[in-house]
Amino acid sequence: MRRLTAPLARAAIWLLLPLAFVLATTRLWLVPMLDDYREHFAQHLSATLHLPVHIHQLQARWHGWRPRLRRSASAFVPTR
Repeated sequence: MRRLTAPLARAAIWLLLPLAFVLATTRLWLVPMLDDYREHFAQHLSATLHLPVHIHQLQARWHGWRPRLRRSASAFVPTR
């Protein structure tokens, strides 16, 4: 049993450390910088919807394990 426990513990550590790093990076670095990518998101939406899109502000925060995305003053302006 001990021969099996040690490799399983090492495998769990090697799997959990990268996961913890990715979560910490996302939570502490990417989420606060979300508003910097607002124009990129607007351009992508414009290309997808074939409408001019303007997003005034993007905010993100974490509620437990779930990220919450909030946008304000979005405008979808059809062209004539």
